[in-house]
Amino acid sequence: MTARYYISVVHRRQVEIAQEEGFVSFSHGREAFIKPLNPGDKVIYYAPKSDMDGTPVRAFIAHATVTGDVVETRDFGDWGQGFIRSATFDDVTDIPVAQIRDQLDFVPDGPSWGTAFRNGKREISADDYSRLAGALLGGTP
Repeated sequence: MTARYYISVVHRRQVEIAQEEGFVSFSHGREAFIKPLNPGDKVIYYAPKSDMDGTPVRAFIAHATVTGDVVETRDFGDWGQGFIRSATFDDVTDIPVAQIRDQLDFVPDGPSWGTAFRNGKREISADDYSRLAGALLGGTP
């Protein structure tokens, strides 16, 4: 099966937990968002803020590869019960969205660029994935 590419929009603290524990999730564990994933799918995390009420981050901050072929549940504490899949994470360099958004087809031009990140999960093209992953993994945006 061919890999699919996704953006997950969550705050930095949630990504840190996912990295520490080796899983991917979307939108605080929404089941409908995690079920369609398959091993080999790629997830790039965009963090608008540091935590729920935190400071702005507005950057792509993580790159994961789905490894789990089973949906699991996890207690997200204050966020409730959620659904996850096992994953591995690569070491990356944060990429501020302002540095790369003009190169991404899924991000609208102009002042409405933020609408691309209003949903907790977005599938992206192989071209957009290559641009983002290349920049995160040490290339240039």
